[in-house]
Amino acid sequence: MGSRRLDWQPALSDWEGLAASIRGGLSWSMSGAAYHASDIGGFYGSAPPSAELYLRWLQMSVFSSHMRVHGIGAREPWAFGEEAEVIARQWIEFRYRLLPYLKQVIAQAIESGLPVMRAMPLAFPANALTRAYETQFMCGDALLVAPIVSAGGEVDVALPPGAWYDLATRQRIAGRQVIRYRAPLDRF
Repeated sequence: MGSRRLDWQPALSDWEGLAASIRGGLSWSMSGAAYHASDIGGFYGSAPPSAELYLRWLQMSVFSSHMRVHGIGAREPWAFGEEAEVIARQWIEFRYRLLPYLKQVIAQAIESGLPVMRAMPLAFPANALTRAYETQFMCGDALLVAPIVSAGGEVDVALPPGAWYDLATRQRIAGRQVIRYRAPLDRF
């Protein structure tokens, strides 16, 4: 018997495992749980995750309530090669820069019950455009996160009404549209 205040979902170490982990976490959050994280790289599988999969999982986890490197087999950044280690370091350093914002989001979760990772129907209940995007979420009120959940570095992003800004380029993007976003491994 547990409190169910924190969850654990052992995910397969593949692209579908990453997508399923996000969907499961957002479902968990819609059930009233404020905090969610998944095993970076997946917990188990017939083969270890590729460097690309590992880095995409880590990137998504930067925007969760807490980060966890946990699984069967090596899950440390240096286990995926020198380039992956450098990129992982950049994202972990970015996480540290995000901590003041995340502390505010966690304080809001304590006060209001709103989760850190918010499914699009929770964040934008009147917006039909974003409902079908099951792996896209808001981290708090300000950060729209559209993780790349397949090999190749592209994702379709449904932008709710308003002005949005690309975190990497600072480019302004109009809302009320779906865009195809391409990101190299060192950019989310």
